Amino acid sequence: MGTLEELAKHLALAIRPLEDAVTDPDRFRIFLYRLGWGVTGIPTAYTNLGTAVNTVVTALDDLLANPDPTKALAVLEKVKAVYEAIQAINEAPPGIADVPAFLAEIQERLFEVLVVDYLTDAWPFLLNFFKMTGVIEQIPIPASADGSRPSFIRFKFNWDRIPQILTQPDRLPEFIYGWGTPDFNFELFAEHALELFYALRIPVSLARVDTETGYRYLDFTTNSPPNPRVRQLIRLPFAYINIAGQDRDLGLAILDLPSVNGKLPGLIIQPALPSEITGPTLRIREDVNLIINAGSNIASLFGILIRPDDISVKYPFQDGQLPSVGFGAGIEYAPTQAQTLIGDDNATRLELKGGTLEFSFLFNGNDPELKIGGSLKDFALVLKASDADGFIRKLIGSGETRMPFTLGFEWSNKNGIKFTGGGGFEVAIYPHVVLGPISIDELLIRLHGETDPKPAAKLELGASLKAGLGPLTVVVQNIGMAFTMTFDGGNAGPFDVGLGFKPPTGLGLSVDGGGFSGGGFLNYDDTKKEYTGGLELTFSGTLSVKAIGVLTTQMPDGSDGFSLLILITAEFTPIQLGFGFTLNGVGGLLGLNRTYLLDELRKGVNDSSLDTILFPQNVIANATRIINDLKRIFPPQNGHFLIAPMAKIGWGTPTLISIELGLLLEIPRPGFAVVGVLRVNLPDERTALVKIRVNFVGYVDFDKGQISFDASLVESRILTFPLTGDMALRLYYKENANFLVSMGGFHPSYTPPPMGLPTLKRLSLVIFSGDPSLKAEAYLAVTSNTVQFGGKLELYAGASVFNVYGFLSLDVLVQFSPFYFIADVTAMLAVRSGSSTLFSVKVHLTLEGPTPWHALGEASFEIGFIFTVTITVHIDKTFGEKRNDLLLPVNVLDQLVAALNEASNWKVDLPAGNQHVSLRKLPQDLQHLILHPFGTLSIRQKVVPLRLEIARFGYQQPDGPRRFDITSVSVGNTTSTPTDADYEKEEFAPAQFIQLSDAEKLSRPSFEPFDAGLRVGGSPQPKSDYAVGLDVAYELIYVPEKQAPKRLKMDWGLFGLYLGTNATSRSPLAEAKKMSSVLGAEKVSIQPETFVVATTDTLQLHEQLVFTTETEAQLALGNLIRQNGALADALQVLPAYQLN
Repeated sequence: MGTLEELAKHLALAIRPLEDAVTDPDRFRIFLYRLGWGVTGIPTAYTNLGTAVNTVVTALDDLLANPDPTKALAVLEKVKAVYEAIQAINEAPPGIADVPAFLAEIQERLFEVLVVDYLTDAWPFLLNFFKMTGVIEQIPIPASADGSRPSFIRFKFNWDRIPQILTQPDRLPEFIYGWGTPDFNFELFAEHALELFYALRIPVSLARVDTETGYRYLDFTTNSPPNPRVRQLIRLPFAYINIAGQDRDLGLAILDLPSVNGKLPGLIIQPALPSEITGPTLRIREDVNLIINAGSNIASLFGILIRPDDISVKYPFQDGQLPSVGFGAGIEYAPTQAQTLIGDDNATRLELKGGTLEFSFLFNGNDPELKIGGSLKDFALVLKASDADGFIRKLIGSGETRMPFTLGFEWSNKNGIKFTGGGGFEVAIYPHVVLGPISIDELLIRLHGETDPKPAAKLELGASLKAGLGPLTVVVQNIGMAFTMTFDGGNAGPFDVGLGFKPPTGLGLSVDGGGFSGGGFLNYDDTKKEYTGGLELTFSGTLSVKAIGVLTTQMPDGSDGFSLLILITAEFTPIQLGFGFTLNGVGGLLGLNRTYLLDELRKGVNDSSLDTILFPQNVIANATRIINDLKRIFPPQNGHFLIAPMAKIGWGTPTLISIELGLLLEIPRPGFAVVGVLRVNLPDERTALVKIRVNFVGYVDFDKGQISFDASLVESRILTFPLTGDMALRLYYKENANFLVSMGGFHPSYTPPPMGLPTLKRLSLVIFSGDPSLKAEAYLAVTSNTVQFGGKLELYAGASVFNVYGFLSLDVLVQFSPFYFIADVTAMLAVRSGSSTLFSVKVHLTLEGPTPWHALGEASFEIGFIFTVTITVHIDKTFGEKRNDLLLPVNVLDQLVAALNEASNWKVDLPAGNQHVSLRKLPQDLQHLILHPFGTLSIRQKVVPLRLEIARFGYQQPDGPRRFDITSVSVGNTTSTPTDADYEKEEFAPAQFIQLSDAEKLSRPSFEPFDAGLRVGGSPQPKSDYAVGLDVAYELIYVPEKQAPKRLKMDWGLFGLYLGTNATSRSPLAEAKKMSSVLGAEKVSIQPETFVVATTDTLQLHEQLVFTTETEAQLALGNLIRQNGALADALQVLPAYQLN
């Protein structure tokens, strides 16, 4: 009997007791008493229900005599008629006091009682599962105060819980029992477990744990009654066997685990297997075997302690000692014939022949792992050709097409749950089965729930097929069967059931004939409301056109709307551009209501997903990856417009060097991105001895003042030697100004600033791999404070159990004036047995120079046979004569004066507010500035910081003054002394002006704000010199009385657009501009960071020394220490927010 017939049978059996209840007065009174109503008679409308139920029973008898889907549909139709008759009841039986309340309840409560009664008799397991998961809620209703209604138990169905179970199954223990909280309810868990296992006909029992065991599981002694202990257990004997003439049980026990020492409460799993079992397999019955994993310790009592945040094993009577092996057991089910799970034996169906369920615990020292897994064997989707249309029958042929596969799952406390081929309730399996002209590439099983518009559960099983039809190759995606259960009125009374053939969700075609080759595909995902499609055609090998499109008709938050993404490229015979350059292709990307994610673009530098947006290859074969990458990089964003022109340019004939380049422009984003792939193949692509590929992404953000560039060597080699490495550039020219560029990473002692840098791989060349292996690495980095470079050469060679390992590494930090560098050199060569050293020589040397040279380090020789002997020689040598490598001094004052005289460094600003009036067009005179009477005049230079004692000027020494201040400002006949508030700041690199140690160069900010100029004049207060009287004359015009009025009809959409963008609405004084959004957060202002000189013991401010930069604070601290050396250990510089 198929799934549809079974469903019809159970629904009919569930309502059959209603016939007896409405035809006998005593049974009717008892039936309604269970619903909380006392009645004295049966109205005609209720006796008519018995007639309707009788027609259901008659149809059921016909179905049971000869099962058939048509007869099953007839039964469901009769059940639906009974359900509709109940919904139409508008008369209350005699004896009902509150008629409106009765009529409001009876339609729903009647079916609740019928379904619960049937589940209790026929499906107690399902009833208890529904109770455990909250689908069925048992509610005691007390008697009414006036005695009109008796007390009763209501079983309420919460159908909306089923979609929640399917979408969030991992949170059910928390919802029902409080798992993961201090209020875990073991009593409720035990109650549900007893009911569930009893329904499965497993002899379950609840017992008390003996006192000694209960204390020992928690590491307490039995003479400590105030301490908590394990008190209850659920005993589950799965089977009984006879060993040596004695009946023994196989099973396990579940014990409560109370909260102790701040740990959350949990459970203890205590296996119960007879120690007499010696073999790995024990037959329990004809089709069921017990499997014991090799090495399992079943002789001693032990328990697995499971808490929400911890898992461990405990042998309560072995004083904390754990064996070296673990424990594992399982049940194998192996029936002789396949069983139909869903569908009919003679139609499209899902069938099964066997399975396993396994449980194991691996101790692994202090890192235990609990695993629970299972698999279904000979799990098969059988497609019946007669259920499909003509096109599908042409592909799969006549008769049945059987697609076998194995489906499994595994849960562990380390990795969570995973399914074969996928995760959660959507599992993809790739069997790659070939059946004649058809190949089965993918099987998809999807179980999911829906709440909108009505609660429903859906199970879909689909297969992706590929077949050849002459010059065409056809791909059919996700064809199979589907089962839908909607928990609302429908074709099965209170439910709506759908079961049958599932049409494909995608179709692909490829053609090879008539000069054309290629193909295309079209997919639709109803759940995501998304269309995807692709096309790739080549004509006579000279022109190749590719297109990919994604159309989403629903925004990610579920709101109405759409987003469109289209990628089109064309590649053709190269067109000569001159100087050896050729144009090999053009393309573009268009997005409506789409944006691009910069972080995802940067990921594409390493994972090669840039290939999917820059001239993708094999669109049909790689469609899944291309579309997923496009959706990941270009997600929907309402109100954004995206355009990206692309070009493919080559050099040489044939092409030796090519670059695929794309420019991403997004409106209204204040910036742009550049993506590209550079390829070099020498001497040509087919016989390339040198193959270099560089993926890169650049981004310019005008709003934040940031420029970034990331690149990576991918799939590159020289001869047969792989070449890898990363490169990054960052330039911030507004807030937090900074600069760095790196190829291969940084000096080990350098911590890069927070500028969104990925982990950079060293530039490396693998000369040999395997055994022996030889690898070379290098890096180069330049920051505003330092130049860093280094490298490493690593060698390994093995023979039998012995091997030779060695390396040579170099890390260098450089400054230019005076020229100075410090280099760390480390070298080692060792003869080893495995990883144990037999002989080794190691040298570590720090070399500073140039002359005089200073070498500091040590060399060691180690022998490690039975015991280790190490001989170490220390090195501390200075040699060479001292030379002066200083560059010529520079006169800083001359450069500062020249910068102050530069007209481009001067600027005028209009006064704040609405105080200015433009009377005429200002002259375009670059040598003179037009200053408003209330405006501001400012000067900024970037040569040297003001009010700062400098020790150097770049890589040279300053000649003359080393501190520069502006003491007075004269404008006309007015002279003023500038205050601190009058100074303008610019970003300067501290290492260019003051002396920093190597550690300070690596740790201090690359740029800091210092005084660079002045601002003169300007005030936010309105000003006026005197009031002016003005006579206003008006011109009077008479309009003729009978003049026809002139009316302009404007579209409401245009009117709203003009209204929102006119001068009034855009004015800073407009009410809409000043009004804050009710959805927006309150404005937050962030004060610039300041640094202070504070005491080391109390973190109190010292002498009100507060500075805007760390450099200024350090200089002030140095001056204090020079004046009083005792302050060296008493004061420190720290950010102001750390003050006590």
